Amino acid sequence: MPTRFRLNNATSSGRMSTSLGYSLWVGDLTPEVDDYQLYKTFASRYESIRTAKVVMDSVGYSKGYGFIRFANEDEQKHCLANMNGYKGLGTKPLKISSA
Repeated sequence: MPTRFRLNNATSSGRMSTSLGYSLWVGDLTPEVDDYQLYKTFASRYESIRTAKVVMDSVGYSKGYGFIRFANEDEQKHCLANMNGYKGLGTKPLKISSA
């Protein structure tokens, strides 16, 4: 007989513990954008960037979004306020929101 279990729903205020950093979602990435390009675009503006990851589908194609992680909350907030609509990574303006 299969075991049934219940999943708890998690909520987020867009803030992670300081050991993990502060993350943002980056959308409207064009297919040619990879992890390195995403990282370099944000690391050239924000010193506290720790990681950047483009999300891929099961066959290795970009899903058109990714995540960036900051060590500094103020930089994360500044990025959220100032990088939405940024043109210069891929061919479409970026969409930025809390992760």
